[in-house]
Amino acid sequence: MPSSLVAVVKTSPETVIADSRRVMELAEYRVHLPAANDTLVKLNLSWTKYFPACSSQPWQLEGLLRTMLGDGYEAGRLLAVENKTVVTDPVAGCRNNLWEGVLEHYGVGFTPLTEVEWCKHEFTSPLLKLPEIFP
Repeated sequence: MPSSLVAVVKTSPETVIADSRRVMELAEYRVHLPAANDTLVKLNLSWTKYFPACSSQPWQLEGLLRTMLGDGYEAGRLLAVENKTVVTDPVAGCRNNLWEGVLEHYGVGFTPLTEVEWCKHEFTSPLLKLPEIFP
């Protein structure tokens, strides 16, 4: 199994966007997310209402999108998504957590996963640990 790579940088409000690029480059994101592939940007919505530090922050999203688009990724190949839980509404959460304006600014679409038809994935190789976790 390949080893994992973790990147951490110290940031500040003044440098958070540039630091987003730096941490993504340290993590070698282009190796793992080729620009030729469609890429889902999975946002995290803990509550529909905005509560700082609970959900993906708009500056995190902006740092990611600015980096990827600046590196030649196409906006049409990036798709922000989020699911619904018992305490969230992904459409209202997108608006309330200020993702909507960032996505519009960069021309990236948002898809609430409640509007997506799900299909069952059949694995082609044995799963190592999942059957032990979910028997």
